[in-house]
Amino acid sequence: MWLQLIATSSALALPLPTPEQLAFHEQGSTQFTHFSVCTFAGCEQNSPALPASTFNPTSRVDTDQWVRVAKLWGAKQICITAHHSGGFALWQTNFTNYGLKESPYLNGTADIVRDFVASCRAAGVSPCFYIIPGWNAWENTRFATNSTLYVQAELNMIRELLTNYGHIDRIWFDFYGMACGQYGAQCPKGSFPEAWQTINQLVASVSPGTTLSMPGTDGCLLAGADGNPEIGSGAYPSWYYNKRFGTYGWGSRNPIVCEPTEPVPATQTLSPHVSHPKADMYWATHEADHTILNPGDHWFWRSDHPHLPASALWQHWLDTVGRGSSYILNVPPDTSGKIPDSFVQELSLLGAALNASFSTPVVSAGVSGVGVVGVGAMAADVAFGANDPPVTLLCGEDPGGQSTTRGASALVHLVWQ
Repeated sequence: MWLQLIATSSALALPLPTPEQLAFHEQGSTQFTHFSVCTFAGCEQNSPALPASTFNPTSRVDTDQWVRVAKLWGAKQICITAHHSGGFALWQTNFTNYGLKESPYLNGTADIVRDFVASCRAAGVSPCFYIIPGWNAWENTRFATNSTLYVQAELNMIRELLTNYGHIDRIWFDFYGMACGQYGAQCPKGSFPEAWQTINQLVASVSPGTTLSMPGTDGCLLAGADGNPEIGSGAYPSWYYNKRFGTYGWGSRNPIVCEPTEPVPATQTLSPHVSHPKADMYWATHEADHTILNPGDHWFWRSDHPHLPASALWQHWLDTVGRGSSYILNVPPDTSGKIPDSFVQELSLLGAALNASFSTPVVSAGVSGVGVVGVGAMAADVAFGANDPPVTLLCGEDPGGQSTTRGASALVHLVWQ
């Protein structure tokens, strides 16, 4: 087992992760839960928005089961589509007339977000909300010519989600930094990307410590070898230092996708998570997402659609977490509100394999403080003492490479013996 670190001297100043970013690094895997109107309509984007009556689970939605499944395969966080592209709200909101209140499910009284958060907290799993404020097909129809009212409705709903259900660890802002019309996003002209700064300020104000990623100000998706960040494969090597492009986005071509850069030493001491004075460089966590409904790449449940076996999920986990990115695997419930048994069986096998392979550390290394990290490692200054186990320091992508140093830092592989 090996890690890749940048061994730093005290003279090297680089952006460091916030405690929340570091906690996200440590989680490793997130279970994505796509559950909304498209679950019942066989669609991927509820745009134009279908009637709210379309959402009608055949039994009581079992959020406890979602959490049990996440724990089966070791996911420490679950992210639910609280508001997907159609705008349907999975909670009792006062700021749209398109949500559970208008659904026949439990006579309009259900609050799936409330039940979801309660299930997560009872089991010690981190709750996360997926929201796509720049694509709300329902509100876009209501406020097609009034961007102010559209944005205010989105702000009010985000405020509800972050103040009515206790602290939420992460928001997954889909289409972060993008404008109306990009990739089909429906919102009134003049609302986005202009509103992103206001949204970021709102979250910071009402819910300090909520991580805005992936994507968001705290993190971005990282594309694998073929340039696609949604095939469950992380890039290698993976630098957590990233340049910003424009006001909001991470990528020059796609704002949600990282364009990492090798670290450039600064000439001054930096506070955590601030811009690098030389290269406009920030620390950002990386993530590669994927859906179990492959081949075909569907994110909402489809009847009789093929799904990946445990062996394929195992390889995707290795290709993501093993390369220093977090793995977010979509495991959608069906129309009953439960994750299908066929998915559960494969995830149970995956969890057993991960547990057998990685539950026992090969060695415990002494760590001190927070340092600067590349692929496959958490952020820590590694302190080697007289009683520490022997290590081999190797440089480059191949563990068989030679050890070298470059300026004030050395890029190394730590190979535990």
